[in-house]
Amino acid sequence: MEIGRCSNGWGLLFAGQGAQRVGMGKDLWEASPLVRDWYRKAEQIAGLPLTRVSFEGPMEELSRTSVCQPALYVQGMALYWLLQSHCPDFPTIALAGLSLGEWTAHAAAGSLDPYEALELVVQRGRWMEEVAQEKPGAMTAILGLPLHAVEELARKFGVEVANYNAPTQIVLSGRKDRIEKLTQWLQGNKRARAVLLPVSGAFHSSDMREVERKLSGALERLSIRPPRFWVFSNRTGGIVTEPQEIRRSLAEQVSHPVLWEGCLRKMLELGIERFVEIGPGGILCGLVRRIHPNAQCLTYEKLADLIEILHVSQG
Repeated sequence: MEIGRCSNGWGLLFAGQGAQRVGMGKDLWEASPLVRDWYRKAEQIAGLPLTRVSFEGPMEELSRTSVCQPALYVQGMALYWLLQSHCPDFPTIALAGLSLGEWTAHAAAGSLDPYEALELVVQRGRWMEEVAQEKPGAMTAILGLPLHAVEELARKFGVEVANYNAPTQIVLSGRKDRIEKLTQWLQGNKRARAVLLPVSGAFHSSDMREVERKLSGALERLSIRPPRFWVFSNRTGGIVTEPQEIRRSLAEQVSHPVLWEGCLRKMLELGIERFVEIGPGGILCGLVRRIHPNAQCLTYEKLADLIEILHVSQG
C-alpha cells in the first residue's frame, strides 16, 4: 500500500478497556434495528448477556475483563456501522485502537471478519482475566514526569512500562503490591501524580506472555485480509498491511508496551489532523490534544454525537 500525505481524511480511534461505562450502547439499541440485530448475534457468539450488562450494569460485572472487552468491541462496531450507514462516503483514511480497540479497528477496516474477531476478543478477555486471577496485578498512569524519570521509577519498583500514551502520560504495569507502593510513594509529589486504572491485571506486561502464545496460535487459524484503510499497530506505532504482521501485532501487543503516542504522531506526520474517538470515555481525544493541541477530535459514543460528526465532516 502506497503511503502518501493526506490532508483531508479523518482518523478513527477506537477505545480500549478502562473506558467502559454503564449504559453504553443503549441509545443505539433503542434507535437502530441494525444495532439490535448485531447485539443479538453478538450475545450468541459471546455467550454473555451483553445488552443487560452494558445497559444496566452493575459496574462490577461490566468491569470484568472477560465482559468488558467484548462489550466495548460490540459497541465500537455498532457505532462504526451506524456512521457508515448514515454517511457511506465519510472520508476515513486511517484507523487505530488502544489495546482492545486495535481489534475493533481491524474489524472496521475489513482485515478481520467482525464475527470471527468477536470470538477471539471473548477468548482474549477470558485468558487475560485468568492470568490476572493467578497473578494479581494493577496499572497506574504517571502524569507529569518525563519518560526517563518514569522508566527509572519502573526499575526502582520492579514494574514495566505498559503504555506510551503521550509525552507526560505513561502507564506502568506490574504486580498489584508494587504498583500500589509506587502510587503511594508519589503522593505529595508536586510535579507528578499517579492514577490507578480500573483494570484487574498487569496488562501489556510480561505477565501476559501466555496469553500472547494462545492468541498467536488462534490467529494463525484466522483468515486475515489486507485492510481497506491504514491501520496502526500498538506494537510498532506504524501501519500494518500484511496478514502475518497483523497477526503478530495483535498477539504481541497484549504482553508488550502500547506505542500509542507513536501511532498518533505517525498519523499527524501523514497529514491527519481530524479524528473521531469511537467508544466511551473521551480519553483518546485528550491524548490527541496533549500531542497536538490544534488537532480536531470529536467524541462519538452515543447517537446524538453522530449528528455533530456528520455536520462537521460535511461542512
